[in-house]
Amino acid sequence: MDFRKILAESLLLGILFLGQVMCYPIGAPASSCSSMIPNHGVSASNTPAPYTITTSKNTYMPNEEITVTLQANSGVYFKGFLIQPRRNSSISEPNTFGTLTGDSLTQSPCTATSQAALSHINNSLKTTINVTWKAPADSVETVVFIATLVQTKDIFWVNVQSQVVTPLFLDPACGKTKGCFYGSTFLVTWADRGGNSIDFEMKASIPEPDNYWISLGFSSDKKMGDDSVADCSLQSGAVKTYSSYNPGRSNEPLDNNIYGINGTNGRLANGVLSCSFSRARTVADVATASRKKRAAVSAATFFDLNQDWYLLFAQGRGPAASKIQHTIPPAISNDKVNLQSVSVLAAPDSPTGVDLAKVHGSLMIVAWIFLASIGTVMARFYKPVWPESKLCREKVWFQIHRACMVLVLFLVAAGFIVIFVDVRSYSATGGWTDIQKAHPILGIIIMALTLINPVMALFRPHPDAPSRKVFNIAHFAVGIVAFVLAIINIFIGVDVEKLSTNVVNILWAYVGWFIFIVIVLEQDFIQSRKDKGSNSYELNDLPEKEQSVGSSSIIHKLKPGIIAVHAVIVLGLTIAMLVLINLSSEEE
Repeated sequence: MDFRKILAESLLLGILFLGQVMCYPIGAPASSCSSMIPNHGVSASNTPAPYTITTSKNTYMPNEEITVTLQANSGVYFKGFLIQPRRNSSISEPNTFGTLTGDSLTQSPCTATSQAALSHINNSLKTTINVTWKAPADSVETVVFIATLVQTKDIFWVNVQSQVVTPLFLDPACGKTKGCFYGSTFLVTWADRGGNSIDFEMKASIPEPDNYWISLGFSSDKKMGDDSVADCSLQSGAVKTYSSYNPGRSNEPLDNNIYGINGTNGRLANGVLSCSFSRARTVADVATASRKKRAAVSAATFFDLNQDWYLLFAQGRGPAASKIQHTIPPAISNDKVNLQSVSVLAAPDSPTGVDLAKVHGSLMIVAWIFLASIGTVMARFYKPVWPESKLCREKVWFQIHRACMVLVLFLVAAGFIVIFVDVRSYSATGGWTDIQKAHPILGIIIMALTLINPVMALFRPHPDAPSRKVFNIAHFAVGIVAFVLAIINIFIGVDVEKLSTNVVNILWAYVGWFIFIVIVLEQDFIQSRKDKGSNSYELNDLPEKEQSVGSSSIIHKLKPGIIAVHAVIVLGLTIAMLVLINLSSEEE
């Protein structure tokens, strides 16, 4: 046999064999685009795949992009993959849906067959791959992402599937016979059928299979407060519709919570909660006996839909009767909406801004719970401590006191300005209790007292002046009154915002601790006054010798440690309150 012929045949067989062994290191072949099965000469593994396919969302709008992630379980890898988006109704058919794009380490092996697909370009070990799917302009199909993942030539899995991704497409009647307000996860439509009612439909992708609510608010501004609300609630698999009212930053069902609501239909399908109902256009101003946590039915709580309103769409966990406040900022229309029109409005892409009420509360908590708690204790009980020590040429206690109270002034002023920017005027919102209505009044008084005290200090008489004692008493009294009123007002503010009971518990823990620390230090203070007969209200300028005279009690010796413990505890309580207010779910 010809030697050259034998050599050529051997080389050809070697190349073919090497191709099989390398298991398509530069990506899946085009022949796999329909079957999704690699040509490895072995069958796919029939064990559960150690891989998952997740999507950044389970609903989509036309032309929307969604991130799809191929993820290996811990300690597992894959070398190759092939992923396609397919219609859920015909997943076994090779017709793909939408488009797929990836990074420089991916390629599309199915361009010749016009199929959306991505595969690997090398056989390096992989644990995670992210690709982007873009929905077509006419999104009319539920989609499933299907993948083949290859660990070695002989070990691979096919038909690994993601969750179903459902279209949340605009109603074809939008802009024609219906008005629409939509975002990436929700759709609200309305249609004026004449008479005393308007038909509404709400759809939203929700993360829970039960006990979840979606709500549409009608508001005169872009903020929660004084809003008429229609609620759809998923409870034990059934969808119910209610009418409610937001008196402030809370929500209260109406006494007759189905007032003006008719023709309710709803369901949960593929993670999308939908409900439709007819809502009365107007209501006679007839009040009913109001129960606790419920608002009376009237024109003040059930708004006239002949007028234009901002639309607020919100969602959250819990049944409608005991809603947990939304942790996702509500979607708010950019302009007031004429509900007799068929306008189409898109929700802003991002939240409308910082929650200024939370900023206000956070500033006040830092000012009064942390800084004022240290500043007042230093002025009252720590003049005899560190008598020989100076800080920037002033007594240590005085510098700490002054620094704390100056910061209190700045933070209180900032919080005062922030809340006025938020509400744009003095506000005691309708629906507040008498105690809650005291919150803005006390806030103004506290701001005035906080400003008066440092101004008084600028005109402090000489230590030997006859009026010095009067000044000391007045300065002390103004500071203590402002401090006590501020703590009371924080309690009221927590009630106004309907914050978690954990916040209230922390406030009571703070009050208990502060009373305890004052009682402990007051014992030493009384003994110290007996020892030296000093003026208890003096802030500064005592003779150095008198400053060094202190009580011989154990408490006096432990004072440096006591103030350190006090500072740590009030700091911890402050941080806990800030976390609960700004990061955790807040019960209404």
